Amino acid sequence: MKTTTIPPLGIAILGCANIAQQFAIAVAPGKWVRIEAMGNRKADTAAAFAVAYGIARHYGSYQALPADPGIDTVYTSLPNALHAQ
Repeated sequence: MKTTTIPPLGIAILGCANIAQQFAIAVAPGKWVRIEAMGNRKADTAAAFAVAYGIARHYGSYQALPADPGIDTVYTSLPNALHAQ
């Protein structure tokens, strides 16, 4: 019988709000998902968040993150008014 290994879902976090921190803590131990990248409007804040939560890649703009080919889905922790952008 052949078994198939399913790779984890590559998640990115957009924004560094408190809820994003809670999300990163909750998702980290999961075996079916992996936080691949994070994006924020300020590069230094994105870098600090990435270091704090062991995230490999970070972006200093909201627009750069979705172009990352390793991302399957994005968790948006921005205020509702910024979701559409």
